[in-house]
Amino acid sequence: MSQLSTLPRRELPPALPRNTSTFEVAAQVIATGPQDSTVQATAPLVGTGQGQIAVRVGRVVVYVTDRDALQAFVSAWTEAQTLADQAFGPKMPPPVYRPRLSDTR
Repeated sequence: MSQLSTLPRRELPPALPRNTSTFEVAAQVIATGPQDSTVQATAPLVGTGQGQIAVRVGRVVVYVTDRDALQAFVSAWTEAQTLADQAFGPKMPPPVYRPRLSDTR
């Protein structure tokens, strides 16, 4: 039996209510393996706000426009980190290097 089968199944959060005056994007991403990333402060894409932080991991970019949004993402990823061993199994140390004995006849 896999470890994942013992995890409680959770429902996806409900979609946001439709608002006809804005354009909203919902996305799902499955990430596997190492991902390159960049983080930078940028000028706002629209409006006259102070600025924003652009976070790119792989081909996904998230623009965070205030401290509340930043804290929401940081809190979510911090909680995700606490579940890593439960979801993926414990991280094992690399095997110890043992040189092969050579035949010196």
